[in-house]
Amino acid sequence: MVVHNDKVPPTTVTLKSASARFVSIVETAKNSNVWKLSFNVTETYSDGSVKVVPYAVQIRANNANIDGRYDLGKYTLVYDIKGNGSNIKEFRIVMK
Repeated sequence: MVVHNDKVPPTTVTLKSASARFVSIVETAKNSNVWKLSFNVTETYSDGSVKVVPYAVQIRANNANIDGRYDLGKYTLVYDIKGNGSNIKEFRIVMK
């Protein structure tokens, strides 16, 4: 796998799938209603190179039933997660 040098923006960005296998969802402290989501974004470039970028974001929500958008800088995370992460209805990255 060739690693890109970030001189040009990626042509596509992807998450593997909307499953607990690649998304970690944990409450930061008991009854805090602050949840940490950890996941990797795969950036693919026109020259065929690939870069995997890890992200960890904190979102305030009640009982891990969380939905909305989160600004990641060059991307927007769109999410809809129910039941403490057991049911991921939507989890995707949108390029700005």
